Amino acid sequence: LGLGNYRNCKIPTKLQFYKKIISIHASFSYTIFVTTEGVSFCGQLGLNKLLCENRPMRLDFDNEIVCDIINVCLGTEFIIFHTTRGIYVLGSNKSGQLGLGDFDDRRSLSKLQFKHPIISINCSCEYTMINTVDGIYAFGSNRYGQLCLGDTKSRNTPTKIPFDLEATSIHCGEYHVMINTRDGVFACGKNHHGELGLGDINN
Repeated sequence: LGLGNYRNCKIPTKLQFYKKIISIHASFSYTIFVTTEGVSFCGQLGLNKLLCENRPMRLDFDNEIVCDIINVCLGTEFIIFHTTRGIYVLGSNKSGQLGLGDFDDRRSLSKLQFKHPIISINCSCEYTMINTVDGIYAFGSNRYGQLCLGDTKSRNTPTKIPFDLEATSIHCGEYHVMINTRDGVFACGKNHHGELGLGDINN
């Protein structure tokens, strides 16, 4: 909550944070503030406490890049910044969800080398989907086939999925993906509770 303690809070309580906020992004156990002065973080990122702050802490992020932020995508334990200058990632990478070609966690911002024109970036528990004008690229955990690559092997670099239709939007659940197109909705991934809407409970 960024209140300077670790107590649960039952009523709205004002933070002692007086930056001019552009946007706020909240995930499982942490919050990101994009301000005119930079990017701040509070909460816990990663079970091994890659970052752990009970008050908003400024991240080491070039202010010129901050001004160019298009969107911030939050996974369970990782963060993706989509900017006009490229993609910057931070946090847990145990399943390759940062797309950097390894499985090493990042405690500071790293730039993802990705040259395809981006439409949108979506992420969830331990995986990432990037919709581009050239198609959809996926990386990270693929335990239930949620990367839509026809197998259950995780990937640590952006990998193009075999899907020829243009995606108008992509929606990432915990372990499943819904791809909306002009020809209908397509689903892949975990289906233990029928979350794919296919009339069965098969992944």
